[in-house]
Amino acid sequence: MAAHVVIGILYNIARRASFLARFGLDIIPNSALKKNHLAIIGALALGPFLLRCAKDDPALPSPKPCVVDSTSSTVYVAGTETKPDATGRSANYAVYWKNGHEIMLTDGLSNAHAYGIAVSATDVYVVGVVERIATCWKNGVPESLSESISVARAVAISGSDVYVGGNVLEEGHILAVYWKNGNPVMLSDTLNESQATSIAVAGNDVYVSGNIILNGHSVAKYWKNGESVNLSDTAKVDATTSSLFVSGTDIYVAGQEIIHRSTTPARIATYWKNGTPVLLSNGIHDTSALSIAVTGNGVAVVGYERYNDISNSIAVYWTNGYELTVSGNTGKYISYAMATSIFATGDNVYVAVQETDQVKNSSIAKYWRDGCSINLNNGTTSTIDLNSIFVIK
Repeated sequence: MAAHVVIGILYNIARRASFLARFGLDIIPNSALKKNHLAIIGALALGPFLLRCAKDDPALPSPKPCVVDSTSSTVYVAGTETKPDATGRSANYAVYWKNGHEIMLTDGLSNAHAYGIAVSATDVYVVGVVERIATCWKNGVPESLSESISVARAVAISGSDVYVGGNVLEEGHILAVYWKNGNPVMLSDTLNESQATSIAVAGNDVYVSGNIILNGHSVAKYWKNGESVNLSDTAKVDATTSSLFVSGTDIYVAGQEIIHRSTTPARIATYWKNGTPVLLSNGIHDTSALSIAVTGNGVAVVGYERYNDISNSIAVYWTNGYELTVSGNTGKYISYAMATSIFATGDNVYVAVQETDQVKNSSIAKYWRDGCSINLNNGTTSTIDLNSIFVIK
């Protein structure tokens, strides 16, 4: 069975040690996460989407130049750029792009990452981490959300209220939390370590997706107004989440199920609709759903699929029971590609994509809309992790 969903992150958590290592900081840096699990992405041109059933081997796209009309919408993309600073030392910069124009949030003196972005009227909110402290930037001005080791993962705006989902380290334990206008709301206690991965607000209800460790296993879950709902059963499978989307009374959560069979676990891209899992792949290749949204045509999900061996990957987009190749190996060199975030406005779908060349230690960051792509950098001077996309029509 296959389907459609949106972006997020990968959490390979079966034991507390790996859970803590991921939180550690860079505080769950997406760059480290992707290098660990994908060896990260190779630089390629975005080709036309190739429609195929999820069970088939991935087809390889050919380059396709195209022009995207940016006059009808404003596209914001947040992420982390790693490049040499003035002294030649490699530094992580929190950044975002507005219609392709890069805006630096930090100067490289502090280790920083940007993970989420949302826009309300003329205000741009970006959340992430600066030197192991959860941070929210409003129009470029940073505000620390915690005094302890922490990370801000996602942001949602409702009226004049700003909600930020993330994690804090308390008494040696990782705990899921969200902040409302800077005030923390704890989602779990220290009995079981947990993480928050995404946040959404619908009316008076606050939804946060995440993971919790129970009896040494990772359980996918979400919280509604602080009340937890488990999505997976540890007796059958480990599971993690990366993204959630609320549409009317329906709650969609994207992530992966980890099936432990033979000696190698199989990671299967999955989304849950109102608690019911929908598998997006057959387990032949490792896949993960990183972001999800509901479009005018149904549910859309983006993520990656490994192929050939564990060091290769393609960026994929699932919709209406099919998997589409967004980018992959052109044959020129091994590539590492990933679709990390999705945003839908009516029938228009925007997807953040990154492709990295490990040999050159550089990457192409881009987004596509309806099959056409726009590069955000030249792919020669830095490595970029794209983490969140937001569009204003």
